[in-house]
Amino acid sequence: MHFTTLALTTLLALTTAAPAPIEKRFPSAYRIITPSAISQYSVFTGAIAYNTATGLVRKTGDTQSDISTLVTFTIPPSAAGATCSLHFYLDPADTTVVSGTGLIDLFSSLKPAPEHDVPAWGPPGNQRDREMARWKVVKGGEATFSTDVPNAATFKCPEAGKVGFELVGAGDKDEIRWGKALSGAYITW
Repeated sequence: MHFTTLALTTLLALTTAAPAPIEKRFPSAYRIITPSAISQYSVFTGAIAYNTATGLVRKTGDTQSDISTLVTFTIPPSAAGATCSLHFYLDPADTTVVSGTGLIDLFSSLKPAPEHDVPAWGPPGNQRDREMARWKVVKGGEATFSTDVPNAATFKCPEAGKVGFELVGAGDKDEIRWGKALSGAYITW
């Protein structure tokens, strides 16, 4: 009986200490949209690994191992026409990696990533459209906007449905890695 009480007390302490998902960490005045999927895109092969558990932006100086992250959001009908704003956050409890410049370029996408893996070059590619902003990533906090690129990360929310964005390393050598459960891009409206 003593062992069971001790085990339950320990389990309760561990579950209450676990970090809350990103949407639970903001004041109620914010409405948060977290990604419905994040996918890793290989710049060299064109392969897309759909709905990965981690986001990765990597530039090594040789394009053979460069990776960008394709982020898909599902916009609810209640957000359509409102003012949306994209953000990037690295949670202190997440096992993140930030090396190099810590800069990420945000691009809009012509279409969200396909809902399946893509083994190599061919349709659809990364669907990169226009550059929207550059973030300086902060371990354990909110990314700040760099003045190197005009900030267009605030925009009219599109109609309900899926929209896509691409996160790309901005320096010559960068690696930024995060777990999607706690960190990454999100939209407020």
